[in-house]
Amino acid sequence: MSAAPGDVAKRRPAPSRKASPVTWLIVAAVLVITLLTMFVALFPIGPFARAEPPLGAVTPSVPHAVGLQVEKVGEPVRDGEQVTVQVRVTNNVLQAPLAQGTPTPGAPTPAPEPSKVLNASVKVLFFGPDPGNPGRTIIVGSGVGNFYSEEGLAPGESATIEVVSTDVGEFNDWQVYPDAVWTEKDPLKTPEPISQAPEPAVPGGYAAVP
Repeated sequence: MSAAPGDVAKRRPAPSRKASPVTWLIVAAVLVITLLTMFVALFPIGPFARAEPPLGAVTPSVPHAVGLQVEKVGEPVRDGEQVTVQVRVTNNVLQAPLAQGTPTPGAPTPAPEPSKVLNASVKVLFFGPDPGNPGRTIIVGSGVGNFYSEEGLAPGESATIEVVSTDVGEFNDWQVYPDAVWTEKDPLKTPEPISQAPEPAVPGGYAAVP
C-alpha cells in the first residue's frame, strides 16, 4: 500500500554551519599577531631592536686596579691617524698590606687599606660605525697610557696623563679604563715607565702631563 504524496513528511534542510563573524575576527587577529612577531624577530627595529653587547669591556689585570678612578678630560686631538687624549686618574686604590714575618695558620687576612700608587696604566678605546654596517658600532682604535711617580700618588689625589694612540679610524666616542697599578705594598719593584718626556718620544708612546 503506497502512501499518498501529501502523507510524506517533508524533510527540513540541515542548519548551515557557517563560522560567525566573531570567529573570523579571532582567527584574523591571531594570524596578524603571529606574522608581526615573526617580522620583529627577523627585522628588529625601533623599540624592538636587540641591544648589542657592550664593546671593549676591559678587565683590570690586577683586582685592586678597580680602585683607580679614570675620567676623560677635554676633547681628543687628531693629527692624521694619531689621536691624543688626556685622562685624569684618581687614587682610590685599596690594597692589603704585605704579611710580616712567618705566616701563622688561621691568622686573619689583612684588610685592604688606602695605598700610595707608584705606577698605573690605563687603556683607551675608540668607537665608531662599522663601514660595512653603519648601524653597528665597532672598536676603531686603542691606546695605553701610564702614570709614574717615584714619590707616588697619595690616596685621594689626582693626576692627569696624556695618551697618544696611532692608527685610529673615524670615531664618535671614546672611553678609558683602568688596567694595572703598582703600589708601595707590592713586593716587586715597580716597572719603569716607557717615557717620562713631556711629549711622546715615539709614535704610540705616552707621557705624563705636568
